[in-house]
Amino acid sequence: MKNEYIKLPIIKEVEVKGYELYKSDWKYEFKKGINLFLGGNTLGKTTSVYIMLYGIAGIPEGKIDFFTKRIKSNNLKKVPVVGLKLELNDTIIEIERNLGNSSIICLSIDDEHYYEEKDDLKQIYENKIISLSGFSSLEDYRFLLERLLIREEEGTYLLWRTADQARILRLLFGYEGLDKQFVQLEKKVTEYDTKMRGQQDIQAQFKKRLEVIRDQKTSRLDELEAMNVEKLENRIQSLEKEREEIIKQQERLKKEIGILKQKKEATAEKISVKSNKMEELESKILYLENEFFESIYSDPKILLARHKLEVYGICMFCTQKPPAKVTKEIIHKTEQGSCPVCGSQLPIKFKPEIYKQKRKIVADLKLKRKELLRLKKELETVTKDFQKKEEELNKLQNYYFKVTDSLSVNITEIDDSKLRLVDIKKGKIEDIATYDRDIKNLQTHIEYYQKEAEKAKVKYKDSIEKLKKLNEKFEKDLNNLQQDMVKIFREYAGALFVQCNLDIQREKPRESKIHLPVFLPKIDNTLRKSFDQVSKSEAIFLEYAFRMTLCELYNKITGNSLNLIIETSEGIFDVGVIEMLSDVFANFSGRSQYLLIVSNLGREDFLEFLIKKCKVDIKQRMVNFFNIGRLSKIQRDKLSRYKKVMDKIINSSSER
Repeated sequence: MKNEYIKLPIIKEVEVKGYELYKSDWKYEFKKGINLFLGGNTLGKTTSVYIMLYGIAGIPEGKIDFFTKRIKSNNLKKVPVVGLKLELNDTIIEIERNLGNSSIICLSIDDEHYYEEKDDLKQIYENKIISLSGFSSLEDYRFLLERLLIREEEGTYLLWRTADQARILRLLFGYEGLDKQFVQLEKKVTEYDTKMRGQQDIQAQFKKRLEVIRDQKTSRLDELEAMNVEKLENRIQSLEKEREEIIKQQERLKKEIGILKQKKEATAEKISVKSNKMEELESKILYLENEFFESIYSDPKILLARHKLEVYGICMFCTQKPPAKVTKEIIHKTEQGSCPVCGSQLPIKFKPEIYKQKRKIVADLKLKRKELLRLKKELETVTKDFQKKEEELNKLQNYYFKVTDSLSVNITEIDDSKLRLVDIKKGKIEDIATYDRDIKNLQTHIEYYQKEAEKAKVKYKDSIEKLKKLNEKFEKDLNNLQQDMVKIFREYAGALFVQCNLDIQREKPRESKIHLPVFLPKIDNTLRKSFDQVSKSEAIFLEYAFRMTLCELYNKITGNSLNLIIETSEGIFDVGVIEMLSDVFANFSGRSQYLLIVSNLGREDFLEFLIKKCKVDIKQRMVNFFNIGRLSKIQRDKLSRYKKVMDKIINSSSER
């Protein structure tokens, strides 16, 4: 039974030489259980994961300069190389690859050495991986590495990425060659579907053209039937009479429009005259008001004192009543604009002559305001008359335009009728046989593409039925695995969720032609169909649990271990969850798995918990990127602090 499943290479060693991102070459031997890549940001931890990925599978064409771009100056002093030691189906494969161009420098398979000068190392390597693993191509392994076995800090969620998950399930738990067969059938379904739709589209274009030709033929027949010389001549005469009437109506409208424009202009002139009179009157009123009120209300303090003295005979300073003679003298002096105390000129513009004539001025203002009001009412009446004439003019002009358009249509119809009359008289009637010939040719094409579409449709249905049967058979295999899958998943996810499960659901990704069986989490009896139905920390915890579940179930079925690489996001977890997360990783690593944790020391308590629970000497299971990476200025300044944290983490393994 085990031989039916694919085998996955295990990364045993990695060695990086001559790569300027690091200040020194480095090498690491992976151990079963926990492995740690620790260090600060920008020191090359994530790059080291890509080095292993591309060292195994090669750099894709679109990323051929992936590693050179990560160096500030692209001046490589020597060739950057990654060396990997892989174990696959009891076979040891050692490979060295140029990180600059992805070429294989040297290759060794069970101590049998191959050299670039005389061997096609790429082909030998890929053939060996395929023959030992059961993959259909090296791309299958790259796919598993990128989508399952490497989980970046801000990576995608395989648990909810249905297309990727469905394919990973087929690769891991389908019989050898199942995924290849599935992918080939998918390609056939897509190919026949595309061909069928293509033939139908071409057929539709011919049908559309056929409808146009038929319409043209019908129209031409109708036209020929209607082409009676006598009728056409009568119609032309009738149209010409209509044209003369329209022209007369057009001329009449022109005159009416001219008269109305004159009336409108005369009314506008009246508005202008009355507006000028109003402006002149308003100016006079304003002048009188300014003169009057400037005199009456120039200085409130002085005028108030004078008013109290004149009207009530009271002094504003002592509130006593001075003698009448004194009062009269003070009033006289203020009328002259002089201070009654010191004789100085008062700072007011009081004009006694205006003050004395205030009754007359007020009466004059009243008359002028009345006149202004009358003018305003007249202006309103004239303005309304103007607006009415303007509306009449607009309506008349719009009607004129309609008449003009009608004339244009009339003239066009006359011209068309005359052309048709000439056509009849000269015998230039198009031969209907031309349309019949075109229709026959189009029908032949339509029938041909109909047959081609039917052929493609039959093949499409046959392929999709085979795909569905293959998919249904695999779904039954998954149902048989579900119990073990759920049991393992609960061991991991159950650390955080009291009620957790994995249900098999049939989902149809956008790029798929059929519904695919995938596992979705059921938390607290509620199916979570997308990652936004849980919090971010819960989504990441479930993602870790699901990936570890897949790896452990594969190991349980095949006996083969896996390299699982997780760049942790422990910073988003609260204190209560950190220890649970450490427990989960420790449990997984203790089950004959290779677990690499990549961390930037964001939560030192997480690493301390993890190391204590793993119960191993961590010094032999880690790469300290503070020692091999090129530190920034800030990191160099804080190096003692980083060293203190690293020492604390390392020493925690001796406290177990």
